[in-house]
Amino acid sequence: MTSATLDSELTDPFYLEYDKGGRAWLSRAWSVLRQAGVVPVTVTEESGNYVDHFVTLAATAHVANLVFAQHDGDLAPYVLVGDRPLLTEIELGRVAEQMGVYAESWPEEVGDLSRAVIEARARPVARSLAGELGHSLLFAELWARRLPDASYPLSNDVLDDILNSPTPDSAAAFEGLGVYLAS
Repeated sequence: MTSATLDSELTDPFYLEYDKGGRAWLSRAWSVLRQAGVVPVTVTEESGNYVDHFVTLAATAHVANLVFAQHDGDLAPYVLVGDRPLLTEIELGRVAEQMGVYAESWPEEVGDLSRAVIEARARPVARSLAGELGHSLLFAELWARRLPDASYPLSNDVLDDILNSPTPDSAAAFEGLGVYLAS
């Protein structure tokens, strides 16, 4: 598999729960999505389709936090507008229109529209990751982000420990991820 690279500047805007392994996992997930043909190896401002790929990166970060939220609505939205690497309001509006996504409030607020765009992209991203990795491995990689020394791909020992020694929290999160993927 060709390893994907993500400039740390691109991942800086995304708050990741249990960020011990968050940025490493984003790079891992990007490589998996690359293998699936969903994203390019690298993303730069000069990349064709930068806006679309940046939204996919934001959605991937959103997926990374899913196992730590009781409900998808518990996740704080990322605001996608600001100085680069973030988007302009016009870019956000265009990508939202292309996706057929609109904020629930009027007039549309940047935060609400950012959330709507990310949430619309997150489910297909999660399904692509689960399609490549499988539900169990995707969950284990997300859950492993709690570990101080998480590295990807996971070792067989770490994978075995996460999947075969569930806690009430991990069992609930595993089930929640399954529901999210199926909905």
